[in-house]
Amino acid sequence: MTKTVNLRILVMPVNRSFENLDPQKKKRIINAALEEFSNKGYTQTATDVIVAKAEISKGALFHYFGSKRRLFIYLCDYVFKLTTEAFYEKMDMEITDFFAKYRLALNVKLQMMYEHPAMFEFLEMLVLDSSEVAVSYYKKAQWETVADARARFFNNLDMAKFKAGLDLNKTINTVIWAFDGFSNEWIEKIKVNQEPMDYQKIVAEAEEYLDFFKELFYKDEEP
Repeated sequence: MTKTVNLRILVMPVNRSFENLDPQKKKRIINAALEEFSNKGYTQTATDVIVAKAEISKGALFHYFGSKRRLFIYLCDYVFKLTTEAFYEKMDMEITDFFAKYRLALNVKLQMMYEHPAMFEFLEMLVLDSSEVAVSYYKKAQWETVADARARFFNNLDMAKFKAGLDLNKTINTVIWAFDGFSNEWIEKIKVNQEPMDYQKIVAEAEEYLDFFKELFYKDEEP
């Protein structure tokens, strides 16, 4: 059963006229900004390109957000809020088996990547971008959101299922880092090949790796 989670993420307030825009126009502005920042990073992104793609004037963009920095932080808040809400909406935090829980979390993440690719490209950029605004925001997000999600995930796990003698922290990090790399590799394949995401193929491959790790790290099940 999925539990309701109280989220602490608040989207940076902007000019009320932006929030009152026609939904299609608002979406066009957000998507144009997401695409540019994702492709070029904070420093190299030009607001002139954003307004051209969004089909608005530069004056209108700055009327809504005030500055490029505030636009960027708005997008960070927006993406973190939507992805975190979607994640908790589909997750079952009552599961106590690590691999069953991680399997569900991975499926939720892959489904979200399939449904919202632009948001995950933006998050990937945020992790790698070296600008002051990106680094400071990501540190804040790690502390407030990522660390909180991890604490909720690990809160009730049954660690007795792991083989004796394992360093559990290193074991779990091995699984997490492996699947972070797995997700990033598929993102790069999709970007390079410019092909639609083959969700079923990715899930099937992920399931194979999960079964491999489960057999490697869990005690043998009693007959």
